[in-house]
Amino acid sequence: MRTIDNAVVPWSSTSKVGDMGETLAARLIEARFGGPVVYAPGSYFPDWDLKVGDVTFEVKTQPTAKKWGNVFVEGWSHPLGLHEYMRECNERDHWSESGLLTTKADYWVEVVDKNEVYLMPTQVMKDFFRKVARNGGTVTGGNQRCSRGAKVPLEWLEDYLMVMEDYPPSAWDTDRY
Repeated sequence: MRTIDNAVVPWSSTSKVGDMGETLAARLIEARFGGPVVYAPGSYFPDWDLKVGDVTFEVKTQPTAKKWGNVFVEGWSHPLGLHEYMRECNERDHWSESGLLTTKADYWVEVVDKNEVYLMPTQVMKDFFRKVARNGGTVTGGNQRCSRGAKVPLEWLEDYLMVMEDYPPSAWDTDRY
């Protein structure tokens, strides 16, 4: 289970939203970088999500980002993150680096909706992340609230916005959130 806007949603539903975001990102990346897009092998591959030639991309889909004005960027996770009861989740000694802090992707992609996709070098997002974290801005969130990360303001991402005006609306159905 996962929470979106304080409602508990089955992981399979949020996984489908993530898949939709990856599909949109793949089409935009293919249009911008040329060449066929390769998806990461298997359902879990921590190094990257998409690849064009030797260039790799980490894709995150956050349909509630507009509502809250930020994207949640994971930096640590708890090893018990897949268990049903997470009482130990807040024990600091169990946290390990994950997400942004471990990705090997060259680019970071944030999909907010069909008209709002941000593409930036991963190092840029790491700089934003560290800026928030240095000021005590880390929060617990994610699946079972067993991720720690930073809420990066959308306004910081404005220089990295990709807009595809001619992208077919039917390919990205925001009503499915």
